Amino acid sequence: MHSLGLLIPAPVFGYLLLDTGASRTCISQQAAAELGLQPLRLQQSYGAGGLYQAPVYRVRLTIGLRGPSMTTEMHWETEAQEVPRLEESIMPFGITVAGHAARLIGLLGRDLLRHAKVNYNGLNGHFEIYFDLKSFS
Repeated sequence: MHSLGLLIPAPVFGYLLLDTGASRTCISQQAAAELGLQPLRLQQSYGAGGLYQAPVYRVRLTIGLRGPSMTTEMHWETEAQEVPRLEESIMPFGITVAGHAARLIGLLGRDLLRHAKVNYNGLNGHFEIYFDLKSFS
């Protein structure tokens, strides 16, 4: 129960795709439905399918980051725009984690990536991401 007397839904677990082309963080249509989220507004957006009206929700994200020597979690609230059929976009790639199909529940867009430094080495498929946690204040 939230301090305002609102019920807090059970969390939805999955993966966020780091998307430097997304101006904002996005949530899959399926994850938004599972959480029972109510849209704040509709917003015009461009995506792979062209121009469309997308619901925007207020969400609380918890992202677990694992490194060779530490694990940490980041928590923050933000607005997330819905992306229809997002889960389907990675199905052709057969991405698995621990033998199970990876579940894509959102996109990590530039609204949050502006707090990070990302290094990507395409030659070996390795990347590093450094969040400036103080910049979230």
